[in-house]
Amino acid sequence: MERVLSMYAALPSQFRETPPTTGDIGKDLFGFQSANIQATLQLLRMVLLSAEEIGVDRKCDVAGELLSVFSKVPVEYLKAISSPLVSPNSISDYNFNYMLI
Repeated sequence: MERVLSMYAALPSQFRETPPTTGDIGKDLFGFQSANIQATLQLLRMVLLSAEEIGVDRKCDVAGELLSVFSKVPVEYLKAISSPLVSPNSISDYNFNYMLI
């Protein structure tokens, strides 16, 4: 996990920060990618920790960190990230634009 976090820290800032959506697909694409990267990091942390014997307190800490990260991500990006899970057609550019508007 440390290697992944160091790679994340080395990313350009536009892939580590999630500004509010603007309606400009060029700008919003970076925010979407940033949100997707953050969600993937949290998923990786949960998967790795699930394989370890950790106490309830540590599990609650991880859940709190997940909520903290997601609370800072604009909801439009979270909807766009989860849309492929809801509809197989939502991967298209049209649906991506629709989710961010």
